[in-house]
Amino acid sequence: MCSTYALDLAYHILGTKSLLDPFLRAGFGLWAYDYMNKEELEELGWYMSDDPLMGSTYFDLGGGLGVNFGDLGIFF
Repeated sequence: MCSTYALDLAYHILGTKSLLDPFLRAGFGLWAYDYMNKEELEELGWYMSDDPLMGSTYFDLGGGLGVNFGDLGIFF
């Protein structure tokens, strides 16, 4: 079983109501597999020891631009 836990924060530079909506975002998370997926991980080329759990933390930082149309927003 693969489990993913994440915390993401976003800051909208011009506010969330402007037509053009540039934003910055940062996130932190944990991606984990348990022992019952050992064969699946080996097929993907991952090494898994006899430890019953395998996990990896990650951090991401990025930005983008959105266009707001009232309650509808499209973001890239």
